Amino acid sequence: MNQKVIRMLLDRLGYAADIVEDGVLALEAFRNNQYGMVLTDCHMPKMDGYALTRQIREDEKNKELTRIPIVALTADALIGVDEKCRECGMDVSLKKPISKQELNTTILKLLPQASSLRRSAIVSDRTGKQNPATETPPSPQNDADAERLSSGSGGEGRAAFDIAYLNEVTGGDPDMTKILVGSYIDTTPPLIDDLIAAFEAQNADAAREAAHAIKGASFMSGALRLGDICQTIQESAKNGDLGPVKGLKDTLHQEFERFLKAWESRASG
Repeated sequence: MNQKVIRMLLDRLGYAADIVEDGVLALEAFRNNQYGMVLTDCHMPKMDGYALTRQIREDEKNKELTRIPIVALTADALIGVDEKCRECGMDVSLKKPISKQELNTTILKLLPQASSLRRSAIVSDRTGKQNPATETPPSPQNDADAERLSSGSGGEGRAAFDIAYLNEVTGGDPDMTKILVGSYIDTTPPLIDDLIAAFEAQNADAAREAAHAIKGASFMSGALRLGDICQTIQESAKNGDLGPVKGLKDTLHQEFERFLKAWESRASG
């Protein structure tokens, strides 16, 4: 889900990129190719973004390579994450969900020459008018655009579905919005099942990983309340204790259904 979003954002901005499945493959790609920048998720299989960055910096030192900008992508809002990113050698850490404008600004700041290398990708704004990728369509910020339903445990006061939040990620691109939400709808129920299974098995590590995956995808798709719930679960699971959040297990599918209902209502309207 996260890879698909980043791929779409980069495509819409006109940047070429190679995307791999884990940190080990990312290190291999770095060593075998020439890149202008590395975008890395902090949480990856086999080798996380912190270890990947440390290894890249070690390679640069040992082989006298030019320092490459490294940007961290993280769904963690915990205190100390930014400092941890800097300590391992990352240049910038961006919090998910990442907007198209934020990503473009970061790339151009760290790699100004990228501006002249962009493809002339054409995207449609919400009115159907064609805009070059160098333009960023405005995203609505009005709370009236949020579909707000009754509050639930762990996400009280937040929207089950917030279209303004989603548009911040996609830049208001209707095609990207449809693809992103479609992928979220397809992939989230199995992840919720995995999280519930982890609760039942009292497996805090598995619960943390599943909650992290759902949280990032939910925030990117505007499912704020489900994202908040999973963030609460993830933080508790990180401490190895699922007891305080056990009651949230029964709200997961319910909150997803609320998101689905709100999305379908807006799409059909």
